[in-house]
Amino acid sequence: GDDSTTDEIDGFQEEESFTWMVWDILTCQEYQVNASYSSGPSAYSTNDLTLLESLNHYSCQNISLPGGWFIYSSYINTEDMNAESMMNQIIDNLIMLKDNSGSVYLPEYYFNGIGDIDFHYGYQIKTTTNDILELCGLQMYPEDHPIILSSGWNLIAYLRETAESLEYVLESIDFDNNILIVKDFNGSPYFPEFSFNGIGDMKPGQGYQIKVNEESILIYPENE
Repeated sequence: GDDSTTDEIDGFQEEESFTWMVWDILTCQEYQVNASYSSGPSAYSTNDLTLLESLNHYSCQNISLPGGWFIYSSYINTEDMNAESMMNQIIDNLIMLKDNSGSVYLPEYYFNGIGDIDFHYGYQIKTTTNDILELCGLQMYPEDHPIILSSGWNLIAYLRETAESLEYVLESIDFDNNILIVKDFNGSPYFPEFSFNGIGDMKPGQGYQIKVNEESILIYPENE
């Protein structure tokens, strides 16, 4: 804690949030990371005890946009999640970005009805040609970030690093015929009622439309 008898600040102040930094010895770079705690507060308190569980590290994800309509998602939480800032690198190629509620970002008209991007969910994106969207920031681990699904249609993100069987990763909401249909950006469907999987594996960088009977909490398996 801070020594109140000195003029300079030489320690934590009460209720000051912890800041975690990681030094990469290979690149000689310092990164700020997010911490998950198994117990205790995330801010300093005299004589309190906090146990660290994990650190979310800085990473980059390249998302291939095929041109035309696509559903994208990312497991990266960038420093600035504003839709305009995140899409600035492809601004000359971007026609529209749309969320599950129908709110849109239209760069041609300088209109951002989405505001900030939420990494838990997928977004419909339309570009004039194929492109690469590179997002850098803190990597969000799937098991630490449940996705709340409302009854009806949802656009969900895929938060895992690698592709995996759709049936396996959606196990947490596969109960009592809760999943009605899942669709990818091509319109390929997964119909559990008929044991038909036209999607195959869910893939990083892609988002998915899913229709469920009742409000659910999707928790992806951890990265392997």
